[in-house]
Amino acid sequence: NPATLSVLRSIADGIGRCFMHNQRAVLYYYCDDMNDVPSIGVRNQGMWPQEYRSQLFGLMFRRYVEQNNLSEDIVDVSITIQQDARPLYMHLIARNKHVAYLEQLKEFIIENFGK
Repeated sequence: NPATLSVLRSIADGIGRCFMHNQRAVLYYYCDDMNDVPSIGVRNQGMWPQEYRSQLFGLMFRRYVEQNNLSEDIVDVSITIQQDARPLYMHLIARNKHVAYLEQLKEFIIENFGK
């Protein structure tokens, strides 16, 4: 079902609270890739539904991070996985101090799941 902006904000808030409680957290998100986007704008025509959702949630989460002064601490790494004829989009979220681990995870995911 379509998610409202308030639902997306609530998800971003939940992720933010998780980070506040766990200094070693590494989270990921992977948006729905099976259902069409009901009202995709003209400038986003031709975009895969999951790509659109991935960008939308990425922007929402970045906004949360900036509004809560977490920009220096939290990073969102985007991953594109080639799955047959279409790409899949995934994100890893962690603290900046864990970027080296995120890069290793990203490499592992691409090598093992991008077929």
